[in-house]
Amino acid sequence: MDELIVFLLGALAFAFVAALALFAAAVVLATAMAGTTLWAFAEGLGAFTSDFKASVLSRGGERRSPRDPEPAFEIYVLGQVFADFRHALEHAAGILGATRGQISSWSAKYQKGATWPVAAGAVVGGYVGTLFAGALGAVCGILVAVVVGVVAGVSWVLIWVLRAADAVRRRVRRASYECPADHERFALPVYVCPACGAEHRRLVPGRWGIFKRECSCKQTALPTTVIGGRQRVPQQCPAGHPMSGFLGFAENLPIAIVGGPSAGKSTFLAGALVELESPDAGVYIEPLSESRDAYSRLVDAMHTGEAPEKTVDEQRPALVAEIQGSGRSRALYAYDLAGEVYGAEDKVRGLRFLARSAGIVLLVDPFSIQHVADDRAQELAADASRVLPSSEDPMRVYERLLATLKEAGAQTREMPLAVVIAKSDAFGVQQEIDALAVAGEPGAAERLWLQGNGAGNLVRSIEAEFKHVGWFSLSALGRMPDPADKSPFTPRGALAPLLWILARRNVHPSAQAATATHTAQQLSATAADFPAPTARVRARNAGLVTALGALALLAAVIALASSGGGGSQPAFAATENAASSSPAPSETSSDPSEGGGAESSTGEAGGESDTGGADGESGSGDGGGQQTHPAGHGPGSTMRRHLEDLNDGNYNGAFSLMSGSYRAENPSWEQTRSTADPMINIVDVGSASYAGSTARVHVEFYARDRNPSEGSDTQCRRFEGVAELVSEGGAWRYEPKGNGFSAVVEPAGDRNCHP
Repeated sequence: MDELIVFLLGALAFAFVAALALFAAAVVLATAMAGTTLWAFAEGLGAFTSDFKASVLSRGGERRSPRDPEPAFEIYVLGQVFADFRHALEHAAGILGATRGQISSWSAKYQKGATWPVAAGAVVGGYVGTLFAGALGAVCGILVAVVVGVVAGVSWVLIWVLRAADAVRRRVRRASYECPADHERFALPVYVCPACGAEHRRLVPGRWGIFKRECSCKQTALPTTVIGGRQRVPQQCPAGHPMSGFLGFAENLPIAIVGGPSAGKSTFLAGALVELESPDAGVYIEPLSESRDAYSRLVDAMHTGEAPEKTVDEQRPALVAEIQGSGRSRALYAYDLAGEVYGAEDKVRGLRFLARSAGIVLLVDPFSIQHVADDRAQELAADASRVLPSSEDPMRVYERLLATLKEAGAQTREMPLAVVIAKSDAFGVQQEIDALAVAGEPGAAERLWLQGNGAGNLVRSIEAEFKHVGWFSLSALGRMPDPADKSPFTPRGALAPLLWILARRNVHPSAQAATATHTAQQLSATAADFPAPTARVRARNAGLVTALGALALLAAVIALASSGGGGSQPAFAATENAASSSPAPSETSSDPSEGGGAESSTGEAGGESDTGGADGESGSGDGGGQQTHPAGHGPGSTMRRHLEDLNDGNYNGAFSLMSGSYRAENPSWEQTRSTADPMINIVDVGSASYAGSTARVHVEFYARDRNPSEGSDTQCRRFEGVAELVSEGGAWRYEPKGNGFSAVVEPAGDRNCHP
């Protein structure tokens, strides 16, 4: 019996020792497996670092692809970096997972019998190591994400600073984009890659590039700002008409030449151009590429003694040229359409460039005035083929012009109007005018002659509506045309009306104009002028932006630490106090020109309307996050920001700029807009007119929804009309219920709505 007890005790002791040994082995093995897992993690971390570094330097390498809707590569830190980060993580996780799989396979062999503690130890060690490695990986991932987030934030700050600088430059220079061929104004032209012909519709600082963007062909890096040379990139209007880079770069000087059929508009323009060629003119002029042929035809005809051909095109392209006097260069637009346009009210109303004119030349054919025609009936009967009297009474032409300007909201009291008596070389008209000359009063003779020859109503109406009026007479040919006389024409007085209008925009003759630096000649460029970035340049740019991001992060940490002192108030309270102390509407802007913000006529966004159809700049989602706006904006600026936010997908920001009553009645507005996904191309946001706590702003834009939704399709429409804004708590808010928009479906498709 004693031997049995001893045997049992011995067996128990052996079992205990064996179990203890197995447990110790399991612990040792668990520790070893955990160490193996951590070693695999270190190996995976090295692979992650190597992969991610290579991806950053190559901007994603073969994984990189252009991002729609622009034919360009997205800024690395705003898109591709996340794919590369995920790729590197998957590689590292694969190494860790392979090690974890080997541990599981090995432990499966020992899960039965007395060795199960060893297998359990291996499994536990593997899981513990994996969890610890996962925690370390998460910390590393968070650190990388913070760095990427800061760099992305700095990138957006640079984007908006550059956009604002570009907008301020355009406003100061009064520059805007307007196609000479179809007379349409638009937010941005389409820039064409000189290497592959790809069309870039949003070549501005944004998601596709801050200072430059790399085209999808990988051969060119196109500048995104005027300061960087964007105007040197070949450009065209949204309808496809080529445009010189000078248009939109320099201040626009649109001048409309108005008159009835055969009033002498083309002849006047040709005479003015010939006189501008004289060294004594003091004004340099050089036709831009799209107008060079038309310019040559007009001037060459004058030099060969042939009168310019009568204009028959009712949509004739404007003659555009660089013009420079004592100051910087400007872009001259001379609109010379067929006189038949000014004989039909509906056609005149379609000429939107009239309201944008820097000045208007109203040509009066003296022989279209009934009183003059009756007095000179015999002479006209004998020489009608050489004089070609206009068939349209100048008073009727003027009335249609005035009605169009009024309807468009143009400030006629501020618009220069040059009234020109044409064809004064015929039948002694100029001698009669000269006999009425008053010393020290330029233009008095022309005014008196019109009053005394049946155009008194015309004179009185003009002086009642226009504050700045110049009176002129001219002989654009210098003599009566004669088929037998091929000597060059010598215009007399054709340039004076043009110089008078130019002087009101600070373009004055200067002896140095011909030898000054002329901008248009310096804007030509080829693909070689926009080389794609090299690896060295990319690394330099990445280092620069990363350094800026680090400085921004350091500044944020310092600001956060310094704000921890006593006496501070919650952030939302400070915001409310700031809003309540904002100036009242009357204090915000007493200047009606406030309406257009920093981009009065060249904004790059779109609009929202209750007119159904298209709620939708030309934007493509470059917006920098969802945010609301401070109160301190004029009505025009508020309206523009609402439209820009709507276009950029910042529906929360757009909703915050609408009236409280409208928001209360339409709580699902943001969701509806998000479903429709609108895109917009602003043409113009005009000046504001005030009536107490209400303001009205003229708005013109093209828009369409990307996605069809209830009550809305995806057709491109042109919206024009008056938007109403109301004053709420010292800020202007858009009130859609007060809109007066017209919506017209574009017959040519959606070329004016960016795809």
